[in-house]
Amino acid sequence: MCVYHNQNKWDQSNVKIEGNSVVFYSKKPGSENLEYIDYGLSVYKKSVIEQYLNKGLPLDLADIQEKLVINRQLNAYIVKERFYEIGKPSGLAELEEYLGNPNMK
Repeated sequence: MCVYHNQNKWDQSNVKIEGNSVVFYSKKPGSENLEYIDYGLSVYKKSVIEQYLNKGLPLDLADIQEKLVINRQLNAYIVKERFYEIGKPSGLAELEEYLGNPNMK
């Protein structure tokens, strides 16, 4: 799972890492002292996804990730550049400003 050291700055942090392992992850508001946020990009082994083929749709990746965390099978890759949440008008505006301003790159 790609994560960003967010510290609740851009959105609510939802990941805790120790070393290179994700030890807590949730899309629900948590009471943990969290500093990282999932970046929205993850890589899975084919065998992980195959376990869910007969579970029906929709398939929620958050459920898969939470199970991987419980089983200590999810690693973190820390990205250095912040993300832009383009699902919200304010985030899309920020991204458009960033892409249009060469000094921000």
